[in-house]
Amino acid sequence: MGGFPLLPLRHFTQSHMFYFTSSKDHFFLNKIILPRVSSDFYSWTRDSALTHKALIDAFIAGNANLQSEIQNYICAQARLQPIPNRSGDLSNGAGLGEPKFEVDGTAFVGDWGRPQRDGPALRATALIAYSRSLIGSGNASIELAALWPIISNDLSYVAQYWNQTGFDLWEEVDGSSFFTIAVQHRALVEGNALASQIGQPCPGCVSQAPQVLCLLQAFWNGEYTLANVNENLGRSSKDAATILGSVHTFDSAAGCDDSTFQPCSARALANHKVTTDSFRTVYAINSGIPEGTAVAVGRYPEDVYQGGNPW
Repeated sequence: MGGFPLLPLRHFTQSHMFYFTSSKDHFFLNKIILPRVSSDFYSWTRDSALTHKALIDAFIAGNANLQSEIQNYICAQARLQPIPNRSGDLSNGAGLGEPKFEVDGTAFVGDWGRPQRDGPALRATALIAYSRSLIGSGNASIELAALWPIISNDLSYVAQYWNQTGFDLWEEVDGSSFFTIAVQHRALVEGNALASQIGQPCPGCVSQAPQVLCLLQAFWNGEYTLANVNENLGRSSKDAATILGSVHTFDSAAGCDDSTFQPCSARALANHKVTTDSFRTVYAINSGIPEGTAVAVGRYPEDVYQGGNPW
């Protein structure tokens, strides 16, 4: 495919959450999602986005009780986006690639695998879904005024930085990740649809989405989906992250589209089998289980973290 020139730097804005905040100060910890493992006691951009996408889907399905939690999440992200950190700051958007923050809303200053470029895309996708639900209810104007700057920042980040390497969702490989590229493409496509719906510009969505989709095809090697490219770790690149990539970019309107690796596509199904089969001889728990029968799987067959066990 070759390199694609970076877009000119766009204006990244600090959102003002007038609708969600009140005169009474709220303790920041109440507005973020925290993992239960004490050693990972941080606010994670990716994990929070994935969690709230599930909550937003449940809200759309009819659980109105979740709206206050969703609004807390939005308020927290509006506060986190402009915080300078070791990935950068909001002046050119680079700080949006920071994977985690302290639970008090300050920057994490320790060493880590950064940047991680899937977080802004996943957050945009979650908030786009919520925005569409508001539009459908006819009560969107005030909230969308607060939501769009957050979404726009994340879409600008994706459009600006998608063709630069970063760490994968396992936080181990610095390269180009299938999972990251797939969710970035989804964010740009859905971001363009929302922008058109509410009369907002998103030129990066229009110009960059086809380029991202082009790069996505490079992960298919004819037999299975490569988890990472532009790296040289010597792994097979068979990885459960590729299955997760198909799951988190599912589009009911796309059918079994191969180019976007939809879960029912020939590519995704072939990759599912190859990836699953790669674990059959790795774990003792799978011994004696015949082919064609479900087995325990992990992240990738070469994994040695905590013994490389099934997850």
